[in-house]
Amino acid sequence: MPELPEVETIARKLAVQVQGRTITDVDVLWQRTVDRPSVAAFRDALTDTSVDRVWRRGKFLVMDLNTDQSLLVHLRMTGRFSIQPTRPDRHAGEDVHRHARLRLQLDNEDWLVYVDPRKFGRFYLVADPQELVGKLGPEPLDPAFTAQTLHADLARRRGEIKRLLLNQHFIAGLGNIYVSEALWQAGIHPRRSAGSLSETRHTGCITPYGTCSRRASGTVAPVLRIVNMSTRTAAPVATRTISTSTTAQEKRAHAVGTCWSVSCRDSEAPICVRSASRALIVNSVESQ
Repeated sequence: MPELPEVETIARKLAVQVQGRTITDVDVLWQRTVDRPSVAAFRDALTDTSVDRVWRRGKFLVMDLNTDQSLLVHLRMTGRFSIQPTRPDRHAGEDVHRHARLRLQLDNEDWLVYVDPRKFGRFYLVADPQELVGKLGPEPLDPAFTAQTLHADLARRRGEIKRLLLNQHFIAGLGNIYVSEALWQAGIHPRRSAGSLSETRHTGCITPYGTCSRRASGTVAPVLRIVNMSTRTAAPVATRTISTSTTAQEKRAHAVGTCWSVSCRDSEAPICVRSASRALIVNSVESQ
């Protein structure tokens, strides 16, 4: 699932490719990709508008238009964009990707194609982007976001550190992969109480995340610590589902799987964490 670094990278690329361009045609290939307004109103409102600015907030891509409206895109699990040049030797629609859900034609005749095999991503055309991003937490890449501010925010919290870091209202843009990596590098147990951490621990947590995020946002993929579980521990592995939502339906939709070695609970030996996508990355356990 695209997280802050991946979405930031996409925003920077789209800024080069579509900023200043005019949208001349809108082709909605799967209607539920458009969350709001209706598909017909979406098509009419976007046609012949130009993109003034492309930016990111949390996991949202935001395109500000010259009509004082904004197009927001949440990629969810498998969404991505590609630029497809128009080929005069092909019939219309012949080169459309099988998983393309929406296409925007630009004034240079290229198509901005949204591809999403799982169909989870959504487009929102709104008058004010704050309708969707106004309640998001601070940005981890903001210079004002420091270990000291994180310490102050966590001091009054009693919930589990991983659950809190995944809460988009607490900090925007973090997901299971990068939170797990940051906790691993800081040597913090994912179930530890957030308020029990010292400021030194906060520094250890925020620095690795910032390093990974900035490296990934520079279009260079971060190197995650991938290991074979059997080479690190032969002990049983405890599994727990962590959710940042409250209702039963939301918990099923947003559940995040976390695993750790039972025998390492009182040590800082590295162990494996399984993300919701079944990719194995390393985390560590700290005594609670």
